[in-house]
Parts: sequence; structure tokens; C-alpha cells
Amino acid sequence: MNKIPTAQRGMTFIGFIFILAFLLVLVYIGFKLVPHYINYYSVRTSMASVAEESKGQPMTVGIARVRLVQKLDINFINNIKPEHIKMSRAPTGGLLMTVDYEVRESMVGNLDAVMRFKHSVTLSNSR
Repeated sequence: MNKIPTAQRGMTFIGFIFILAFLLVLVYIGFKLVPHYINYYSVRTSMASVAEESKGQPMTVGIARVRLVQKLDINFINNIKPEHIKMSRAPTGGLLMTVDYEVRESMVGNLDAVMRFKHSVTLSNSR
């Protein structure tokens, strides 16, 4: 009997290498960028903690700033400098604490990834 040749199925070795290289690049990018997003969520948690503390006792601008910096130090967040923390009057009353910063991560050669983070919380019982 004559068998009719069927189409070849599967992936070639070269195709497999290209897919593997693409996946490795994605993993490399993830290893470089994910820690900065984890730090950002730690910053948000620290800011929420300071906002929660402000409900129980009056807080001045200086005390709020010091408490946030202390919480960031405890969490080993090193890319937030005091000049990144802005305090202003909230439209609803109290203080509006904003942290606005950017992180540069070197990827390959002269190629950098720039991540910009900004978060605000209202301190309710503040002077």
C-alpha cells in the first residue's frame, strides 16, 4: 500500500532555541524590575501605617515625615530620600503626604529602565 506523506508536526530545534531565548529575556527583565515594584508596595504599606497612626493622635508635618522615614528604614527601602516626601494641605482637611520618586535600573549596556512611582495618603488628624 502507498502511504500518503503527512505534514510534519512539532517544533524544530532552531524554533525551540528562539522561544527559549525570548523566555530567558523576559525572566531577566523580571529579575531586574520586580524588586522595585515590591519596594513600591512596601512604601504604600508604610504610608498607610502612618495614616492609620494619625487617626489616633495629632501629627505635625515633622512627626509624620520622621515616622515615614523610620518605617522605610525598617523595611530597608533605600531609594526614597527625604526630598521625595511632599506634605501639603488636603482639600478635605488634614495633611496630604505624597511620595514621588523614580528608579533607574541598568538593563544592558547603555539601555536603562526608568520606573516612576507616586502615591498619596491623607493624614486625618494632623496640624
